[in-house]
Amino acid sequence: MPTIVRNIDNTANILFSDDFNRADGSIGSNYQICSGSTSLMTIFNGTISTPTGTQFNCVSTGSLLFPSDYEAELTYTALNNFDYMAPAVRVDPANATGYAIKYFPETQALQIGTVVGKTYTPLVGVTRRVSVGDKLTLRVLGNLLTAYCNGLAVTSVTNNSYTSGQAGFFYIPDNIRATRVDDFKVRSLQNSMRISSTGTRGRIIGRAT
Repeated sequence: MPTIVRNIDNTANILFSDDFNRADGSIGSNYQICSGSTSLMTIFNGTISTPTGTQFNCVSTGSLLFPSDYEAELTYTALNNFDYMAPAVRVDPANATGYAIKYFPETQALQIGTVVGKTYTPLVGVTRRVSVGDKLTLRVLGNLLTAYCNGLAVTSVTNNSYTSGQAGFFYIPDNIRATRVDDFKVRSLQNSMRISSTGTRGRIIGRAT
């Protein structure tokens, strides 16, 4: 059984951040659509959701290439039963593969799993209530994946399917598409370059020390 790694250190290097505080519409060219999906997420009142159907998006490979080990975080601003949106790591946009959290508001089940195209396969799960305002984080370190809620580790699993890739998000909606998230943050677990999203073009904001 894998060991739960330490709680999140919020002083870790910020590689990429986006507060989505810009005009309603597409999240912008810092992001790309994974193969098999049809649309970028959309901004509404400073939060994001999917415009239609299941979507798998990630930070564009033209904006930033991520190291192997990092953590991706989203904050929930609205939760709706049968709407599942959470952070993803080690995303390969060409093949639409990666790891993601899936949270079920109707049952309070929280899972870590693999994504292939639009298919999510759980690897591990626990019962953990997540509320509006909570932060869900997925950390990948070597072959160890750990899910956090508000900085506290809640479950983990080891898997060797994917060794590198982009940070992003995976959304399986119902017809209402009412779950919304904000404050996308990606933190490095090693020294690297940092970038802040403007929605249209990345802006380097310094080097981690």
